[in-house]
Amino acid sequence: MQAIEALRINKLSDEVMGPVMKKSFISYKNDEWERYHQAVTDWEVKEYLRLY
Repeated sequence: MQAIEALRINKLSDEVMGPVMKKSFISYKNDEWERYHQAVTDWEVKEYLRLY
């Protein structure tokens, strides 16, 4: 999230990416972050399932 915020406020990225591409990219990265946090890893299953 820090990288996404840094990109959002960076003026050079406005010039390089353009406003439409930048907005789309940031939206995709926010969605990607949310999907990542919804996934349960094998490690989490092994670590926590044994407790229940």
